[in-house]
Amino acid sequence: MFTSRAEYRLTCAADNADQRLTDTQGIDRRGGCVRHRRSIRHGAKMAALNAAKNLAKSAIDHAE
Repeated sequence: MFTSRAEYRLTCAADNADQRLTDTQGIDRRGGCVRHRRSIRHGAKMAALNAAKNLAKSAIDHAE
């Protein structure tokens, strides 16, 4: 039997696995664990996520 926190973590794990497991310093790519195309897609996804976070933060700042 799982606690509610453990169940929640299991449901979220697939959503952010690439963020947690793909290295941001490029070590995975240089080590051969991540191909170039995957690295490019990951970089684009992270840029989009950061842009969305910045947009949300600016909306919150303007609302205050």
